[in-house]
Amino acid sequence: MKSLNLIILGFMTAVATADQPQRTVEDVEKEVKAKLAKIKTLKAAMVMETELMFEDYRHQAFDNGTFEYTVKKGKTIYRKELTTYELSEAEGKRHEAHGSHLTISDGTFSFGIREVNGKQTAYKMNQLEQYGSDPFMELRTNGDITLRPDDNVGDHECLVVRTTPTEAHGDTTISGYVDYFFDKKLGVMRKYVAYGPENQLMRTARFSDFEINKPISPNRFKFVKPVSVSVVDLTKPRGN
Repeated sequence: MKSLNLIILGFMTAVATADQPQRTVEDVEKEVKAKLAKIKTLKAAMVMETELMFEDYRHQAFDNGTFEYTVKKGKTIYRKELTTYELSEAEGKRHEAHGSHLTISDGTFSFGIREVNGKQTAYKMNQLEQYGSDPFMELRTNGDITLRPDDNVGDHECLVVRTTPTEAHGDTTISGYVDYFFDKKLGVMRKYVAYGPENQLMRTARFSDFEINKPISPNRFKFVKPVSVSVVDLTKPRGN
């Protein structure tokens, strides 16, 4: 009788599970965007690790710092400030670089200042990254989106989606799929993990210590041109 009860219970559980509607990418997108729409300002700690390996070349990078954004006149403007360390090894030679990288966006253009081993460069470019209430817009430019099983980042339950590049999205020989982890409660991205074309781990970025809807000074999003460095304008075609 006990065995029969277990069989019946298992059957009922299977039927109940089968009756549950399957969640779609559109469902997850709607859920994440609804939560992000409530966020007007955000600040978070950011840590990123990158590793590229080829037959005779190896490159590692470790970045950590802060990321913050605010919504202004319907546009998301942001500031990303990182300290950086890079290690490259090729043909038996080893090169280390210590520095910093500041990026400030006005919603249309990104302005950056990089310092590597004491040498500064500055640039202006079209904004490539989109943050704020619609991260799926950028995800769709990276590849086809599919759902992955829910997962945790630390103690935080996350919805997970994967972008897989196709020929329509660019060169599939230089990049692979990327997994994005969105916090179920807040909607914010807590982690992304990028893989190479042969499914080798290439980059992991983690976001933590979120401060949401707390005042951020407008001065944080103003780009101040370095006194002794020219800003290279990368928005113009070469030769102009």
